[in-house]
Amino acid sequence: MKNGNFVLSNTCAFDTLVQIFAVAYCDSDTYSSFINEHAGKNLFYQLIKNLLKSGVTVHTYKKRAKILSDLHLGEKKVLPNNVIHLKVGESVETLACEIFKSIPSARLVINCDTCNREVWRDKIIFTHSIEVSSMEELHKKYDFKELARSMISDFEKQGVCLTQECTV
Repeated sequence: MKNGNFVLSNTCAFDTLVQIFAVAYCDSDTYSSFINEHAGKNLFYQLIKNLLKSGVTVHTYKKRAKILSDLHLGEKKVLPNNVIHLKVGESVETLACEIFKSIPSARLVINCDTCNREVWRDKIIFTHSIEVSSMEELHKKYDFKELARSMISDFEKQGVCLTQECTV
């Protein structure tokens, strides 16, 4: 890598994401189209696409190290001969939120009561497997109102409307 030589450890969560997206790419035309469309703007998607096209190569390891290094997560330690040890150790959720922050999974839209403008904020929402047998059980078991409250709270902290005509 241009940034030096890396030794990576505790990359299980990242490797899990790679496996999940590689399988999704192979199993779903929708996912493969999405990954192909965004590979030019997202190194992670490039990694997936190249991995499946060429197999594991030296470029796979270089791209993996670059992605993890660029995320600025985990602990970095300089070893002898300027080798950088990157101990990642982050959760799948933390890594996914960082890797996909430019590709939001939800959009909260609010109409400003003061100036009648529509204002929106993009959010990354990473969910785990939810096991329920019916929609009724889903609503009883998981409080999605809490998620909505937290997103609205973000609006209130930032000010819902940021136009000059409006003084929210």
